[in-house]
Amino acid sequence: MNVEFLSSQILYELIYNSSFKISIRMKTIRITLCQMLNEVTLKFKISIFALLYAAFILTSCGGETHDHSDGTHEHGEGHKHEHDHEHGDDDHAHIYTCPMKCAGSESDKPGKCPVCGMELEHSDKALDESSYHIDFHSHPQQFAAGGSAELSFTPKKEGDESALVPLDIHHEKKIHLMILSTDLSYFEHIHPQYNGQEYLIKVIGKDESFTKERGLNETEFTEGGDYIMYLDYVPAGAAGHLDKIPLTVSGPERTNTPLGNQRLVWENDEYQVELSADKDLTVNTSIQLKIHITKDGKGVTDLDKYLGALAHMVVLSEDTEEYLHVHPMESATNGPDVMLNTNFPKAGKYKVFMQFNHNGKVRTTDFVVEVK
Repeated sequence: MNVEFLSSQILYELIYNSSFKISIRMKTIRITLCQMLNEVTLKFKISIFALLYAAFILTSCGGETHDHSDGTHEHGEGHKHEHDHEHGDDDHAHIYTCPMKCAGSESDKPGKCPVCGMELEHSDKALDESSYHIDFHSHPQQFAAGGSAELSFTPKKEGDESALVPLDIHHEKKIHLMILSTDLSYFEHIHPQYNGQEYLIKVIGKDESFTKERGLNETEFTEGGDYIMYLDYVPAGAAGHLDKIPLTVSGPERTNTPLGNQRLVWENDEYQVELSADKDLTVNTSIQLKIHITKDGKGVTDLDKYLGALAHMVVLSEDTEEYLHVHPMESATNGPDVMLNTNFPKAGKYKVFMQFNHNGKVRTTDFVVEVK
């Protein structure tokens, strides 16, 4: 065999071919060098030796060794990272989840969230499928309307009750707490404050005042009766969770108010808000809702964000069994129209609460819709 041709090929492989294994062992390099140096001229020997030695030095001086055989790689400072190596799209299980992290939204195909109707987003990581719940206590255990109290909420992981459960922030808060009367005539959206161990809501008494304003981390009960608390939260790395917790406040009970007929217009002070849909309200259909907000007969075009969005909507079935927390679609404008997607899981009447922020004040509207 022509030794000069062989040497040239080796050099070509060494310099240009990316598949050449630079990380050959030193013993192999020494053997190859000896064979080649015995067959070529001194001048050519020196050239080959210099090139091979330079290549070896370059690969050794980087201080980083990669060994992916066990799914890890280690860096020069000794930091080790584990990886799951999936080669090619055909071998990778695609995962799509709702941007709102609605429970039950995970899918292996693109589409719409079955809960809120938003487009599912592609994700490379499966959500934690563990079960969680909120451990609730009130202090005192039973309190009356007009009295002060403290409501305590602690996230727990099923099967590991002692574990600390960190929560992701979604729409600027870790827990969204909705308090409603069982007839759905009373509604409040507030946010428990974390103290390092639990999330707390202060119930102020009749002789107390809110520290700042309503809608933060305090509430009050001026009437007794049965209430329902819905807690909307996202454990870190998991899908959204929703807990429904009953609450009874002693004292003279509030008067029960039926939902009545469908009502799609809300008016208060100088504001008027209209609710409409892009199609008939039917079960298990992706429906786009439109909120149109006017003030003194003119469209409001300078809405402020409330918890990171132009509006927040909570939808409950008349029997309080179905709960939907809906957020608006992205918009290039700040009103007067706000678009939202949702999906009604069963027929019947629903109470719709929609909150928006204008001129520094959050306003809560309400509607009644009938789904067939």
